[in-house]
Amino acid sequence: MTAGIFLIIRCSFIFEYAPITLNFILILGGLTAIFGSTIACCQNDIKRIIAFSTTSQLGYMFFACGLSGYPIALFHLLNHGFFKALLFLCAGTVIFLMSHEQDIRKYGRLIVISPFIYSAFLIGNFALMGFPFLSGFYSKEVIIEAAFVTYNINSYFIYWVSTIAATLTAWYSMRSVFLGFLSHGNWEKVSIQNIPFLKESFIFSIWVLILGSCLAGFIYFPLLIGMGSSFLIESIYISTSNLMIDFEYLSIFIKNMPLIGSFLGGCAAFSFNFFLFFKLNQISIYQIKSQYIYILFSECIYYSLQIRTFLSQKWYLDFLGINYFGFFFLKHGYETYYKLLDKGFLEIFFFNGFSLTILRLSTKILLQHNGFLYSLFCLNLLCFLFFCFLLFLF
Repeated sequence: MTAGIFLIIRCSFIFEYAPITLNFILILGGLTAIFGSTIACCQNDIKRIIAFSTTSQLGYMFFACGLSGYPIALFHLLNHGFFKALLFLCAGTVIFLMSHEQDIRKYGRLIVISPFIYSAFLIGNFALMGFPFLSGFYSKEVIIEAAFVTYNINSYFIYWVSTIAATLTAWYSMRSVFLGFLSHGNWEKVSIQNIPFLKESFIFSIWVLILGSCLAGFIYFPLLIGMGSSFLIESIYISTSNLMIDFEYLSIFIKNMPLIGSFLGGCAAFSFNFFLFFKLNQISIYQIKSQYIYILFSECIYYSLQIRTFLSQKWYLDFLGINYFGFFFLKHGYETYYKLLDKGFLEIFFFNGFSLTILRLSTKILLQHNGFLYSLFCLNLLCFLFFCFLLFLF
């Protein structure tokens, strides 16, 4: 998927003369960002959370290209590589520590077992959330600001969509940190009885990614998207009508809205999961005195479970794709290509027809080779006459 982003960046000289395609890329990227972030909020597999987070961040890069912000998309692509590699490396370590268990609901209190992995995982999630002065803060905020300074109805829509996606990013990031490292332990003793020691090469790799997650944005910012930078001048073409030079004139509220959303999303996720795992089990249904509060509480739980089911099933896109597209093509592929074409036309006219005719004819010709001179002479004469007939026809 990242190769597709890089391909769009390198083909900027084509897309700059196709404004309808750029608008399509803009809308598709914004929907991808909100799609990936909503699904990641309701996943329990630690690798799936990070994978759908990647989908969301690729949506950011995609709509940055739709805004003609190709250097910004490349900037976020490079920054994203550091903290997402850090998150995947920490997730693999946690899975190995927990005897190949990937469900974060079965983790908890891993900060006691491996505080170093907890620190690295927290830094990676902070960079993903766009925490100030980490690498994700520089590129992610610039992408969202670029949506606002483009001055068209699509970019305004994408600005608010990306702000909501940033809030949801903070939600699932803090949720994975809380469930995996801070909540009460749900693991069995057999899961952690053999705690491996981390090798020096592995610790060195994590330190490299931590430094990249902290410093990549500060280093790449003046090089890739700084005013007057000529680093990408020969590689990317941007039309003069699509140049964005109004970043410095945005209001403080517009600039800080994604940061405020990330802060509120992170605090809400931490508070909600803390209440869910430490306080909700202490509340009995019989302690709810008022009937109206009981009904409201029950309805909130019911609809929240419905929404959670919808999001955890990935908007039912897999269900629709398999039942209404996958089975359709499989059925018609079997009925048309296999039964009608492969076992029908080709079987009858070629295998049982043409090929068997050639086989029978070759068998009869083979029987004519009896070793007598007159038989060979007659056979050669027939072949010669057939060859002359073909020459006469063509």
